[in-house]
Amino acid sequence: MESQRHSSALGLLLLLHVSDVIIQAQNSPPPPRWVNGILGGSALLPLDVTSEHILEIEWRFVSGVIIRLGQFKNRIFNEFNFSTRFHQRLQMYKETTLKVDGLEMRDTGTFDAHITFTTGYLVKQDFHLTVYEPVPTPQISLSPSISDRCNVTLRCLVPAHAAVNVTWIVRAAPAHLHQPSPDPSILQLVLTPSTEEKEYVCVASNPVDTKSISINTSSLCLNKGRSEFAVLCSVYVRHIIFSVFLVLEISAVILVNLL
Repeated sequence: MESQRHSSALGLLLLLHVSDVIIQAQNSPPPPRWVNGILGGSALLPLDVTSEHILEIEWRFVSGVIIRLGQFKNRIFNEFNFSTRFHQRLQMYKETTLKVDGLEMRDTGTFDAHITFTTGYLVKQDFHLTVYEPVPTPQISLSPSISDRCNVTLRCLVPAHAAVNVTWIVRAAPAHLHQPSPDPSILQLVLTPSTEEKEYVCVASNPVDTKSISINTSSLCLNKGRSEFAVLCSVYVRHIIFSVFLVLEISAVILVNLL
């Protein structure tokens, strides 16, 4: 009997020790997180702790001023102020994740989670949210060379105010193109009749969105070739008309002399 009580006491002490280790591990300050979101979309801010041993979580937003958003306790999220712009845009997801809906550009800032454990210990985790606008669809402009009908410059155009990265890729190619131009939106090509047909894709992107537009090499010199053909035809027609008038004029002179 004595040994059983001793064994039970040791088991209880071991359980308390393990529980204490878990709580201490959770009480370690979590690292900050950087989160990206798209205008009008949603952002998830997941805490790096489990819901076990958490007494309450208070959320705040910091961007010049501090806005106390609300408190999550007993599995219920209560907003502090219904007059803030975050009203009805916040909800707790899986007890340790704050979900922000209907993202606005001014939501870019820091969300602070102040976590209170059942031991009375308090830790804070920061979430640095950046909201981006959707990427506009790029456009391609074509500038053929006058000296060489198949020496072309492609430009990938996006609005000047758009905060996006622009790059060119070849469809089905393993990597991005290496361009001599310092401007990644410009692609210079020298094509010959033996050049393999390829599809070049301009990709505009930011951390949350991507848009693209493509052009095929088979169409790059086609229009210019047609225009040159039209010019040649025009020249030939003018030569023919001039020759006809010349023959008629000579014939008229000869006819007058004969009369």
